[in-house]
Amino acid sequence: MKNREIVRGFWEHFSRADYQGSRHLIKLNIRIVWPTSRERYDNTDEYFKVNEVFGDGWIFNIFSLEETT
Repeated sequence: MKNREIVRGFWEHFSRADYQGSRHLIKLNIRIVWPTSRERYDNTDEYFKVNEVFGDGWIFNIFSLEETT
């Protein structure tokens, strides 16, 4: 799977509130930082849990996607 497909697939799952369905598209040992709220998630379980609790009804649109090397 190419990087662009991974990114698109991830946000498509999130737009459907299918957070667990995107699990295969993200590294297990990821660290996520939301700078605006100063929240940090040190693993995928924490990250998915907060989205499942607060992310219902969110829709994500990709307007531009660039691949870098």
